[in-house]
Amino acid sequence: MSDTAALDYHRLLSDLGARPLDIVEYFRVQAIPAAQVGRISSDEATELIKLIARHHDQLAGLRTSLGEVDLVPCQDGDLHPATEVHLPSQEISALAPDLPVAVTTGLQASILEWLGVQRRPSDSALAVAAQRLAQEAEGADPAVAEALLRTLQVRESLPDNPPEFLTAQPWLPVRRGGRACPRDVLPTNARHLYGAQGNELGLPVGAQGRYFSLLEWLGMPASPPLATVVAHLRHCVESETEMSPEVYRVLSDNIDQSMIRHLEDIACIQVAPGRFVEPARVFWKPTPLGRWCRTMPADSGQQGRYRPFFDLVGVKNEPGPAEIESVLKAIQNEFGTNRVDEQAEAAIHACWVRLSELLAYPDTNSVLETLGRTRSTLDPRGLMMRPNELFFEDSRALHKRFPRLAHNVIPRVHGTWPALSHAGVRRVDELIRAKLVDVQAEVDTELSSKIADRVSALRRVLDDQVVDELLDLTILRTPDLRVVYRAELFGHSDKLDPESVDAIYVSEEDELVYVDRASDRALARELSRAIAPDQDPGSLAMKLEPILGASSTDEAHHALDEFGIAGLEVTEHEVAWSPTADPGKHSD
Repeated sequence: MSDTAALDYHRLLSDLGARPLDIVEYFRVQAIPAAQVGRISSDEATELIKLIARHHDQLAGLRTSLGEVDLVPCQDGDLHPATEVHLPSQEISALAPDLPVAVTTGLQASILEWLGVQRRPSDSALAVAAQRLAQEAEGADPAVAEALLRTLQVRESLPDNPPEFLTAQPWLPVRRGGRACPRDVLPTNARHLYGAQGNELGLPVGAQGRYFSLLEWLGMPASPPLATVVAHLRHCVESETEMSPEVYRVLSDNIDQSMIRHLEDIACIQVAPGRFVEPARVFWKPTPLGRWCRTMPADSGQQGRYRPFFDLVGVKNEPGPAEIESVLKAIQNEFGTNRVDEQAEAAIHACWVRLSELLAYPDTNSVLETLGRTRSTLDPRGLMMRPNELFFEDSRALHKRFPRLAHNVIPRVHGTWPALSHAGVRRVDELIRAKLVDVQAEVDTELSSKIADRVSALRRVLDDQVVDELLDLTILRTPDLRVVYRAELFGHSDKLDPESVDAIYVSEEDELVYVDRASDRALARELSRAIAPDQDPGSLAMKLEPILGASSTDEAHHALDEFGIAGLEVTEHEVAWSPTADPGKHSD
């Protein structure tokens, strides 16, 4: 058609009442419907976008409709709605390379953004990236995860709560492989508190620092949960791995938690890198218990920040009954049935001295009862033995004449014997019995009379009840006294040849038998055995000898005076108690 014909055709349309289309009507009537049915080519779409750029103020009312139709040429060769398209960027390429990206050649980026094209990755792109990271077979790609965080970081604002697609999927990389949800990863700067027991975030440390607050917003804990810290401690104990003392700071800040209290039963106190011992073997004050105990260093900071935890699990100033029991068991576990070394011997001695000092404590009896059945003290060979299988030496040294007793008789050592006695060590006298051999004895009157005459002197050194028992003691006298000693141990019986003695107390018969020539010292010794069969007779015999050796009662008192033994006044007044009152009756 020529220009003249076209002009004539335009006049005809005007005469018929037709109106020319303005730009708004053109897009509303022609362009948008054509785009909706896919009748626009990429080149036509490019021209339309340029037209929109020139008239976008007039087209503001159609902006939403223009953004929702396939109008933006993209790198995949198709047209896509502007609201589904991103401008080209490294972030969108890393996060969601399959999403449509606009072809910007010859087009203004600003008009594409006006239509709805995203300059930065949208939530849709982030959702695609998170899902892709969560489904990758070899674990989440740290570069992609960092790009996602970088995208969030540059946004002007974030909602109070992150979207679910970022919190419910395991899209963050883990240092040792795999992936995890934000709530299940832990920052590298807290690794000393969880070690291999937590999912360490697999991003570079610098990136973690840049995005730390953002990661917290997503749900990552700033520090590991208490259960993870406890698990880390247990792992270090089991694997003998060095542990940061900062673990104790965290535990000290949470001592009200029950899971911490349960640590008192394990070796949770690190005394050297990778070396842990039970709390019952660690003390704030020095002890003489050798390598089986440790003293907390005063200059380590533990006195302050860490002490709440140590106190909770049982670290004490000095050992009590339970702690001593723990040390003895540790020594036994180390040596078993072998001879102990000098350090162990000294520690065992110190343990039993301490138990003797603690006899008045309520827990000591139960501990001693347990130790009595445990290899917890030394026999004469230096081997650990159960106290209830051992015996204290007898004052006559008869045990030395029975070879079968050689490994079961120990000396009564100052400081240790009270606790050992409570634990079950008995006097060997219980095993050795004396039997008289062809003794022609008769009831004695001389020694019995001397005891009766000197009751007032005896009361100065003995209780009234003991004096009464002496007065009732059967005393026999014989011109010749021979005895046979017999010992029974573990089902075996041994006896010695008959031998002469000057005096002997026979406990089975509760009789004291002596010969005419017996010395006062011998009589005092055997009387002491009769009075206190469970004690060594020496100290008591020294008090009785001057009484028996004196020529008279007055001389006996004089001898006691010289020894510095206090006198005892005896009144002549008769003591009569009033009759017991009957509350139901009145007296006349």
